[in-house]
Formats: sequence, C-alpha cells, structure tokens
Amino acid sequence: MNKEIEDAYEDYEELADLEIVEKNGNGNGNGGSDSLQKVPKYHTFVCELLYHYNCGECNSWWSYAATPNKKNLYLGWEMIGKHMHCPHCGVKAELKVKTGFEI
Repeated sequence: MNKEIEDAYEDYEELADLEIVEKNGNGNGNGGSDSLQKVPKYHTFVCELLYHYNCGECNSWWSYAATPNKKNLYLGWEMIGKHMHCPHCGVKAELKVKTGFEI
C-alpha cells in the first residue's frame, strides 16, 4: 500500500470514529460558520442483570444474563417463584433467593 493510500485510510478511520458537525462561529466572535469541530460519538450502554444459580438436585451452578426492558424494574427479583431447568441435570425447580442473601 502506498503512503497516500495509507494516509487516506487513517483519515477515514478517524472520521468514522468521530462525527463532524458545523460549528456556529469560529471562536473569535466573527459569527462565521467556516470552521468544523470534531465531536466524539456517544458511548452507549444497556443494563444487564446477571443471575447466578445453584441446582437443588445436582448442586452444579450456572449463570443467566438478562436485559430488563422496563426502567423501574426492581433489581430483577421478578424471578422469584418462577421455574427453570438445570442445564446440567435437567431438573425443573422453582427459583428462590439464596439463603443469607438479603433483598
């Protein structure tokens, strides 16, 4: 790859990581819109709940991740009273919070 192509590709990668927006004025009070300012994109996120289970039959453990779809979900305690199969032995049992873990 020649130097011009490498430089152009680096510029492209930089622009792909940044949004370019037109700035009102150039910072010196002239009010012109002849300058551009690079503005970083947002970092985005979601909330994920990670449940840790222990089988009441075979005593093996596993984890299950869930992304709540409601803003006011109370820490995922909605799992209490539901049933789940153990991925190790297949036994289906009711879910309850582990003894000693305070809600």
